[in-house]
Amino acid sequence: MSAAASLGMLLLWDVDGGLSQIDAYMMSDKEDVKAGALLAIGIVNSTVRNEHEPALALLQDYTSSKVLVLAVGSIMGLGLAYAGTCNEEATELIAAVLYDCDKSNSLELYATAAIAMGQIHVGSGNEYAAEAIIHSIMSLLPLDQNSHYTCMFALGLAFIFLGQQENSEIAYRVLDVGIDSESDVFSTIIETIAYAGSGNVLKIQKLLHKCSEYIDDKEDNKSSLLSQSFATVGIAIVAMGEEIGVEMALRTMNHLLQYGEPVIRSKLTHDPDKEVAHNSIFALGIMGAGTNHARIAGMLRHLAQYYSRSKDALFVVRVAQGLLYTGKGSISISPFHTERTLMSPAATAGLLTTMLSMLHVKEVLLGDLHYMLYHLALAMHPRILSLFDENLKPLSLTVRVGQAVDVVGQAGFGERAQLASDEYEPLTPMLEGFVICRKITDQNTSKHTKTK
Repeated sequence: MSAAASLGMLLLWDVDGGLSQIDAYMMSDKEDVKAGALLAIGIVNSTVRNEHEPALALLQDYTSSKVLVLAVGSIMGLGLAYAGTCNEEATELIAAVLYDCDKSNSLELYATAAIAMGQIHVGSGNEYAAEAIIHSIMSLLPLDQNSHYTCMFALGLAFIFLGQQENSEIAYRVLDVGIDSESDVFSTIIETIAYAGSGNVLKIQKLLHKCSEYIDDKEDNKSSLLSQSFATVGIAIVAMGEEIGVEMALRTMNHLLQYGEPVIRSKLTHDPDKEVAHNSIFALGIMGAGTNHARIAGMLRHLAQYYSRSKDALFVVRVAQGLLYTGKGSISISPFHTERTLMSPAATAGLLTTMLSMLHVKEVLLGDLHYMLYHLALAMHPRILSLFDENLKPLSLTVRVGQAVDVVGQAGFGERAQLASDEYEPLTPMLEGFVICRKITDQNTSKHTKTK
């Protein structure tokens, strides 16, 4: 399935040319290949808006398929194709799956539908979408609180309330009534994602307090240990919105690595605990994704030699190397844009789905859910500066590129690129991504002077 879906990554954003090439795999007799092709359709259409909606037309007939892999591939494809759009037709297709829960079916189907629903309505606070996920959770009780599928349900619900802060309280209060042992995991995930990027100090302190609790490593306490794992990642999720919070979180992580419980601390990439080592290696790839960072590349080459006899660890190293060289250095997976002043909800959802799923690395990346890695497609965007005139024709102009100067009151603060042309002026204060430039005339110059 993942092999066929990789075609979607190769043809990313090329809707017209990509769909014709994927269509050949839709005719395959092998169900896994066909499911991968369905997922590839969603990947190709991720973050692309098309008035003809080809993804919906091609995927809608498979969401109710009796073949599990076909249903999972089509539902995940819809989630990727319509993330952040609140598309009504896609919502109804996925809601039909969530409202028709049957305990005899695999949880994989309903967990994937919950994630897709959350991605489509990410940050919207949509009550109908939240009710559909909560209904499926209540219908499938009791859930195994340590299962990765349980965490996927929580993630799907949390994405709906991304950035909603206090408005998310109703979700975990409803769950507290119907769920007993899983409520701590659900509330931690929902509350953390609701305050993602906010830098809220009180929430960070609350998560730190949860991490500082001593919990016996017994079977009965597995849900509490899992909640601590999410709380640890949650500190970074809440603090990632502003630079001071990021520095504070990094210092905090150093303390947690030294004094935290085993579920929190680690020796990172060379840790004897395999899951810790795998997550650390994957984190290197995420941290340097799309940068071609020479030091990280050297570390990953060393790790490939060190783990040459461990197929699982070597696989994770290869994935991290692939992330490091994403788009040969021309694609980023950062959810922030416009000089880190704005956060993309869809990109954040895609990144967090992959990151938090890795807390169950054995079942996800090294198990049957390896296709979860493709959620990163939502976070991918070009790191290329493209200039256009007012008629959207490409321009070839000289640009000065440099690091932003972090000095209060400094002229040009926050700029990483500056147009070095006397003929054109940018229509936006920040040169990033796609920028429209206007030709300078005497009339424009006089207007600009009067405005000043």
